[in-house]
Amino acid sequence: MIPWITYSDAIKEALRVEMQRDPAVVCLSSSANGRGRPTDELVHEFGPSRVRDHEGGPSIVAAAASAASEGLRPVCELDVGALREAGTALHEAASAGSLVVRVIADGSVWPGDAGLDGLKSVSPATAADAKGLLVSAIQDPEPVLFLEAPDLYTSVCDGVPEGDHAVPLGDARLVRRGTDAVVFSHGAAAVASERAAQELGGAIGLVDVRSLSPLDRGAVEAMVRDTGKVLIVTEPAAPPGFTAALVRLIYEELPQHLDAPIRELGGPSWSATPNQRWIQDVREACDELVAF
Repeated sequence: MIPWITYSDAIKEALRVEMQRDPAVVCLSSSANGRGRPTDELVHEFGPSRVRDHEGGPSIVAAAASAASEGLRPVCELDVGALREAGTALHEAASAGSLVVRVIADGSVWPGDAGLDGLKSVSPATAADAKGLLVSAIQDPEPVLFLEAPDLYTSVCDGVPEGDHAVPLGDARLVRRGTDAVVFSHGAAAVASERAAQELGGAIGLVDVRSLSPLDRGAVEAMVRDTGKVLIVTEPAAPPGFTAALVRLIYEELPQHLDAPIRELGGPSWSATPNQRWIQDVREACDELVAF
């Protein structure tokens, strides 16, 4: 029986599994990021030498890079607002070794828009992926940005395998196949898109990109060929980078498979947490696209 746990608990479980497996794994987090952090309970289990409270902002990345250069495998926590400021430290950290930056994001971030092109980055939408992608990120020999949505911490709950559950970086999650159109999204937008696709039935395909860099080009190409119609759904206030990268890939390499212009949807009036307004807007956009 696979236990069901929340998105937040899945992140905590990934950290616990890796800290138990490898004593070189350490966490750096900031109390400035508020209560309810996945690392809050770990300090009691592993002690302050392995779960370190650090001032917020870009300096936490520099501290993590220093730890990585000493042979540790740091996992640090960074508020999304400090991501661009931390760009220099992140680029310098690329040669330091294994390093994970948990970016407390709300959909308003794309690594390329922050000058961080080329860094591996993931954005889970399920608890299972939150654990599996974080485990893989910690085990990866290169720096990885782990974009987590705090609004999913307790609102998303699903079955999460126990133990060393890892999801490969670079693989998209094919949620459902379709014939009439395909929706591409990630993070909280993927949650709303999945609920909308379920209501619309089997004709609408859905791909949770989840790995923003490297992008699973094979999954994108296969679904565009199968459906010919594309809807890209992003979160409120999302920057253009994710959409632009997908649009560029599809128009440059797969234009012959398109039966309609690519449709983009991002609700500026949506709440941060997926709700019925999100789902209704995605459904209507899918209906319009199929009817084109």
